[in-house]
Amino acid sequence: MWLHREFRLPAFRRGFHLVTRHVVEALPELKSVKVGLLHVFIRHTSASISIN
Repeated sequence: MWLHREFRLPAFRRGFHLVTRHVVEALPELKSVKVGLLHVFIRHTSASISIN
């Protein structure tokens, strides 16, 4: 299964923010996926991702 979605996150203040809820809401098909790989591309130069 291949999915491609583009969506916008709300504006956040400086700091660390959890975006999992926003990603899951934008991809309801994730409920049927057991194993997979998710690529997240953020188009902002000061943004970075910390994966825990």
